[in-house]
Amino acid sequence: MRNLLINIDVPDLNKACDFYTRCFDLKVGRTFEGVTELLGFPSPIYLLHKSPASAAVPNTDIKRNFNRH
Repeated sequence: MRNLLINIDVPDLNKACDFYTRCFDLKVGRTFEGVTELLGFPSPIYLLHKSPASAAVPNTDIKRNFNRH
């Protein structure tokens, strides 16, 4: 079986970590600058801090938009 890697871009790392740990009973694993690893599912989830309006796709004018979140 292959390992799945899940990355989720978030505008606020602390709020996102609080949400995912409370809602899904996940536990914080490792933390790096701008990254928090969540454990408790078969695959780890990595929350990646990304600033709103930062480039969502390299070499394009497409910007991140977290309004629907």
